[in-house]
Amino acid sequence: MQALNGKFWLRFKGDKVNIELGDFYSSFGFGMALALNRNVEVDIDTSLQGVRFKWSPGSWELEALAGQMNRQQVFQDNPNRGIFSDYRHFVGGLRLTRYGLGPGDLSIHGVVYNFAEKGGIGGGFEAMGTAPDLIVGGVNAQLYGVLGMDWGLEADIYGYPDAEGFTGEAGRIGYTMYASSTAYIGTTSWLFELRKYKDHQYANYV
Repeated sequence: MQALNGKFWLRFKGDKVNIELGDFYSSFGFGMALALNRNVEVDIDTSLQGVRFKWSPGSWELEALAGQMNRQQVFQDNPNRGIFSDYRHFVGGLRLTRYGLGPGDLSIHGVVYNFAEKGGIGGGFEAMGTAPDLIVGGVNAQLYGVLGMDWGLEADIYGYPDAEGFTGEAGRIGYTMYASSTAYIGTTSWLFELRKYKDHQYANYV
C-alpha cells in the first residue's frame, strides 16, 4: 500500500487478474468516453478513488471500475485559483478488448456518470444513489500497418436520461466520431485527425 499527497492505492497483480483499490487513472479508447489523468500543464490531478478489476485471459481483457473522482490542485508550474471545490462525481465503467484481431485491436466500452451537486465525500455518495446523469457507450479500433499507416477509429453515443439541470433538457442524445491516421516518413511521423460531435460537451462538467 502506498500514499502520497491525499491519494492512496493498494494493488494486487496476478498472472491474469489485477485488482486496485484507492486512486488510479484510466482512459477508454481515445479518451472521449473516459479520460482521467494528471494534467501537469494546468496543474490538475484527477484520479478515480475506488476499485478497478482487470481480467486478461489470453488475447482478451476485461476492465471494470467504479469510484468517486478525486480532483486536486497540484500547484506545479502555473497555479490556478479558480478551480471548483471538490465535487466527487461518481463514475462506473466497463471495457472489453480483443487484442490481435487481424492487424489490430477492437474494444467496446460503457461508462456511467452521476454528477455530484455538493462537495466532499458525502456529496459523492448522494450522487451514487440517484439515476444516472450521463451514459456513454461506444466502440473503438486500432489498426497497425494497414496501407503503410496506423489507424484509430472511435464512435460513442451520449445519453442524458436525468441531467436536465446540466443540459437544460432531460433525455438529450449526443455523439462523437473520431478517426486518425499516422504516417511514418523517414525519421518523422505525421498525424491526421477527423472529429465530428454533437452534444458531448456536457460531459466536461466532470
